[in-house]
Amino acid sequence: MQVLVSNSTSRTTQYTQSGSWRHRFQQSVHALGDRLCRTLTSSQDAVQVHKRECHGVTTWFVYNHITEERQQFTAEADVHHWLEQRYRQ
Repeated sequence: MQVLVSNSTSRTTQYTQSGSWRHRFQQSVHALGDRLCRTLTSSQDAVQVHKRECHGVTTWFVYNHITEERQQFTAEADVHHWLEQRYRQ
């Protein structure tokens, strides 16, 4: 079993510095590179786990390509428990 984990943080930030466009551009290029790398190196049978933080709340999203099953958790321990129950060998 292969598990892919990615982190994304949802935040709204106002930029007041004159170089802010450069920072946003660099972040966009970096995010695009991360997605491209994950897409090229992941297999279609992998379980994907995404972590999203929004307004101080962490949510874990789990997706299984084979069964097309999706789950959502608010605790990392619950994600581990779900993976162990589903993919125990």
